[in-house]
Amino acid sequence: MLGSANVTVSVVLLALVVGVLLPVLVQVFVTLRTLQRIALTIDKRMDRTLGELSSLTTRFERAPGNHQTAAAIGAAVAPAIVAAIQAFRHREHDPAEPESTTPANGARAEKEVRP
Repeated sequence: MLGSANVTVSVVLLALVVGVLLPVLVQVFVTLRTLQRIALTIDKRMDRTLGELSSLTTRFERAPGNHQTAAAIGAAVAPAIVAAIQAFRHREHDPAEPESTTPANGARAEKEVRP
């Protein structure tokens, strides 16, 4: 009698484990397949972008006097790109703004403008 109870408990525990693991494994499979599709899309875009960059570099190398122009454009654009990246990273939370300006419902409170 004790042996059949152990077998029953073992079967029930196995069913529970399979019942818990099966949906998790299916979700992992779906997530990995989506990740693979995204990686393929990024790969295609990256190949196209690198090809365009290569052709642009070739055109700059062939044209006389464009090295200084390209350097000037890069020097002018680089600080703007860095500033945009920093602004994007800190967009969610502004450390200069106190937390108390956000009401309980999540909406931003209007700031008081003083002359």
